[in-house]
Amino acid sequence: MNGFDLVSYLARSENRVTVLLELATGSRSRAALQDETGIPRATLSRILAQLRDRELVVREGHDYRLTPLGTYLAHELGSLLDATAALQSLQRLREWLPFEEADIPLARLGDAEVLEPSETDPLAPIRRAESLLATGATVRLTGNSVVPSCLAIVCDRVTAGEQVFECVVSPGAVEVIAADPTMREQCETLVAAPDATLLVYDGRVPSALFVVDDVTFFAVTDDTGAIQGHVQTADPAVHEWATARIARYAEAAEPLEPGGLTV
Repeated sequence: MNGFDLVSYLARSENRVTVLLELATGSRSRAALQDETGIPRATLSRILAQLRDRELVVREGHDYRLTPLGTYLAHELGSLLDATAALQSLQRLREWLPFEEADIPLARLGDAEVLEPSETDPLAPIRRAESLLATGATVRLTGNSVVPSCLAIVCDRVTAGEQVFECVVSPGAVEVIAADPTMREQCETLVAAPDATLLVYDGRVPSALFVVDDVTFFAVTDDTGAIQGHVQTADPAVHEWATARIARYAEAAEPLEPGGLTV
């Protein structure tokens, strides 16, 4: 069986791939595989026999384990499935992602983690952003809006000397901050902090784009400002692009001066 036929054989059956991926985490007995995968006994026996015939699996006593070839294929198929799932989610968010000027193919986000609001967890994207901001040592961002809980986290971290912060926001975001007494006070604290730089870009910033240490993430919002998702990646090419993009807006922006948050 040549390589194409072998991959084709695996791809034609979800159960075959499931067994391969389960064994990639360690050897298993047939009973354990059945319990963990839910594949019927007769079907599982047939799959294991076929995988052994194709030298993807070997049997040692009561346990089955992957061969080097089986391990390689499990890794590649697992990565492909993960990337496909991520890209499917990204397709739904594509129109709001800031890649109109970027020489970055969507495939660079194949390893990205995509969180979308759901009925059971509508705040999942915000909570993920909060967790990253709560641990990051260096935060750079651009955005047209401000999430109060995220601003509070940054303010606490910067004033504690635990974070260096730079942000570029639109005049509209400044107006929203100025109209809220709590956010205005937090922002004034940041303006006075030596480890924080707040800049105002005279125009619309295309996206809520964050670089937190080695992680890049997008707080994806639609045209009304409603949060549609959170896209997070550690891809170095995306990180380099995001860092340069934020720097370009920072160069064209003006510092938010003390007293610049009047209502």
